[in-house]
This record gives sequence, C-alpha cells and structure tokens, in this order.
Amino acid sequence: MSIHVWATALPLFFAILASAQQPQNPPVITKPDLAGNIRQAGEKLIVTIDNDVESNPNNGSGKAPRSKAELKIGNLPVQIIAVPELKPLGSFEHIVAIPSGLLNQLFSATLKVDAGNAINENNENNNIFTKKFNECDLVLVKNDAGFLAMTWDEKNKPGIFTFKVKNAGIRKTPASGAQVIVNEPGKPKMTQGVSIPAIDPGATVTLEFKFTGKICKTYFQVECDPRKSVEESNEGNNMAFIKPTCEN
Repeated sequence: MSIHVWATALPLFFAILASAQQPQNPPVITKPDLAGNIRQAGEKLIVTIDNDVESNPNNGSGKAPRSKAELKIGNLPVQIIAVPELKPLGSFEHIVAIPSGLLNQLFSATLKVDAGNAINENNENNNIFTKKFNECDLVLVKNDAGFLAMTWDEKNKPGIFTFKVKNAGIRKTPASGAQVIVNEPGKPKMTQGVSIPAIDPGATVTLEFKFTGKICKTYFQVECDPRKSVEESNEGNNMAFIKPTCEN
C-alpha cells in the first residue's frame, strides 16, 4: 500500500519541482501616455492634458511625472504650461484667455505635451494637437425631408421665393453671396445671385429671389458662398435643392 502511494505521488512532486525551477517572467511595466486637447468656451480656451493609460494592478507604474507643455495661439509667442504628475487616467485642465486681437477672427492653436521629450511614453505619436477656432459655418436650412426649405408666393408676378441661411459657427460671418439655379423643364437654365448679409453666431436670415414660371417639377438649387470667400468649419453643408411636385 505504501509503495502504491509513493508511485502515485512522485510524478506530481517532480512536476511541481520543475515548475518552481522555471524562470519567472519579469513584471510588465506600464508606460504613461500623455495626450492633449483644446476646446473653446466663449472667450477662453480650455486646455486638457490626459494620461490615457489604465493602471496596472500588479505594480504602481503608469504615472506620468511632472512635465511641461507648449501652447501656441495664432502667431503669438509660445506659452509654457507646467503639468503636474498625472496618475493613470489622470487629467489636468488649464484655462487661457483668447487674446483680444483674435476674438473676432479665425485662428488656430497648437498644443504639444511633454514638450521636453522627457517622458518615455507608450505612444509618442499623439503629443501634438492642432485645431482652428472662431470658425463660422453657413448652413442652408432644410425641411424635415432633407430638401431646401423654400417657400413661395405666386400671387406676385414674378413670384417671390424665400429660403433661409443660418450661421452655425461661433464667429460672425462676413457679408457674402448665394447662387440660385432654376432649371425649369423645357426652358434655359436660369442663374441668380443673392446677397447674404453678415450673420451673427446662431442667427438665421431669410433671403429671397424671384422667378416667373411653372413651379411643378422645376429644379431649384441654392449654394451659399460658391466662391469660397468665407472660411468655414464645414464646406459640405452649403448646398441644398428641391424639386416640387404637384398633384393634379
């Protein structure tokens, strides 16, 4: 009975002994990863610097030591921002007033974290963030179906047609223009220019053009700022169209 027990236990004993003698893997060291962001709040820029790495439960690594960041606004001199130590998933916020000379014009800002390259990071390719601010955005107002929100009054000869343009940006748009294209079946294509006044942020203006002809199945297209004279945050929402259909 004793010999049988030893015969059963010996293989297990040697397996445990061999496992204990194998070299252990070194602990995984988590590197920090700093990333920056800039957003606008009224007349201020809010700079955020994050340590985008999760903590390692097996050790205390992942911390980003104190560092410095560089902020360049427009063509102004570089500002140095002192960044404190950031734990994994830690965040630091710094508020900067927009210089008065840039409040009413488009400008860009660039943030570079770990400007001295003193931190050995998990990702060194996300240390620079650049964004434009004080952008304006001319938008043609559309109806629920996604077509140009156009109204018309045929009592007048020629008829008066109206459409709306909104400034969806945060800077007042300068005066510009719109181009109206009317393509009536069997008739030459007609093009009209419409003046767009300066528009305050968030405001909407109603504009009009005149047309004498049949509305049914006529193609109406409007494009804001066709000459691209206004620098906008989104140039893809400057055009809309509609082709009214009429019931017999």
